[in-house]
Amino acid sequence: MHETKSACAFVATSSVCEGLQVPTLWPHLLKDGVAINFAIRPFKWSNLAKSNAGVTVVVVGLAMGDQKARVIFDGDQRIAPEKISAYLTPGETVFVDTAPSSRANLPRMVMGGMPRDGGNLIFSFEEAKVLTASSMSAGQYLRPYVGSAELVRGT
Repeated sequence: MHETKSACAFVATSSVCEGLQVPTLWPHLLKDGVAINFAIRPFKWSNLAKSNAGVTVVVVGLAMGDQKARVIFDGDQRIAPEKISAYLTPGETVFVDTAPSSRANLPRMVMGGMPRDGGNLIFSFEEAKVLTASSMSAGQYLRPYVGSAELVRGT
């Protein structure tokens, strides 16, 4: 791409634009003037195979230099940002990587936010309404629970 000022696109599983894959892969791709000029955000790709395995994929287009028209396709929506990040969102890419230790001298996090109670302490909206209706003081103990799927989907 550097020598010919060419462009390319590829289809890959959506994991290349999520989590630990991004700081591992994308610094090697987005260097020396290479940028994402278009992207199709994750979508289910099905095929005609007998045991059709629905795979979630992305399509990413790369090109050299400043592209005048960048675009992100997300379902029926078309977004025209100035830049597209490696997470396929509008804006600059900020690589989020793991850290071997806490910068604030906090204890080491071993399991992250993984609930290990069999789901017994996670309430649906309906369950929370019933609980707070039966006990006014119960609401003070309820907190929003947002995992990675909720964060990505905005739910």
